[in-house]
Amino acid sequence: MSIYPWNGQSGRLYEFHVFPIDHNSWPKVGGIYIFAAPAGLLIPYAAIYVGQTVNFADRLGSHEKLSLAQSMRANTIHAMIVNDSGLRNMIEEELIRSLKPPLNNTFNCDTLASILAR
Repeated sequence: MSIYPWNGQSGRLYEFHVFPIDHNSWPKVGGIYIFAAPAGLLIPYAAIYVGQTVNFADRLGSHEKLSLAQSMRANTIHAMIVNDSGLRNMIEEELIRSLKPPLNNTFNCDTLASILAR
C-alpha cells in the first residue's frame, strides 16, 4: 500500500492510502475517499470522484458511482481516516473545489451516464 498526497484548494496536502479498486476489506470508521484514474508521468492520478463516509465498510462495498468511475479508467481508491464529521465535510468540500472531479458534478455525471448507455 502506498500513500499519495492530494492538494486541497487551500494548498494543504492530504495524505491518502492507495488501494486497488477491487479492495474489499475496509475498516468500519469514517473518512474521505477518492476514486482515481491513472493520469500521466508528472501527475500520476486524476480524481474521478471525491466522497466521504461515516463507515468505509458500508459505503465502499456497494457505491453507486463505482461502475461509472471504473468506466472512466478509475483503478484505485484513495482513503484517509477522518472521524470528525465537521472536518470530513470541510476536507471533502476543499478537495472537490481543488480537484474538480467529473463525477461530483451532477450535470457531468448524468451526461456521462447517458453517453455510456448509448
